[in-house]
Amino acid sequence: MNLYEIDKRINDTIEFCCDLETGELLDDEMLENTLNNLELSKEEKLTNIAKYIKNLTADAKALQEEKLKFAKRQKVAENKIKRLKKYIDDFIRNTQGENFNNYKFKDVNNTISYRKSQSLEIDDIDKINEDFLKVEKTVRDKKELTKALKNGLNVDGCHLEEKYSLQIR
Repeated sequence: MNLYEIDKRINDTIEFCCDLETGELLDDEMLENTLNNLELSKEEKLTNIAKYIKNLTADAKALQEEKLKFAKRQKVAENKIKRLKKYIDDFIRNTQGENFNNYKFKDVNNTISYRKSQSLEIDDIDKINEDFLKVEKTVRDKKELTKALKNGLNVDGCHLEEKYSLQIR
């Protein structure tokens, strides 16, 4: 989707210098040199590159929306699968009784049977030896920590770093 018309020279340069699969710049220096050597004013270069970025931003947003739609459809399909498997399981258990685990159904398209497996169930995590537990270190409240640092509190292991982010509107 293109919201903005981009100067063909700028567009072709960016496309040529980017990997079509990953979007990664193949050669930063070549991109920079080629853009610098284009016979366009600084303003024309900046406005065209900014429009290119806006087009990409719109594409990314549209793709995100499609991703969410597909995720919903995936969830619906997974719920149907779960419910239908439960129906088959209940049906076999009800018709086969205690010997359900020996039941096997096979036709041209399907084979339905039971496979024995084990899964771990945690009864009380506090009673499990620490050797078996994985502890993840995370900052409990980044907002409070940031606020404390801004108020002059010295906290070992962290600091505030000033950064600048480019804004294109």
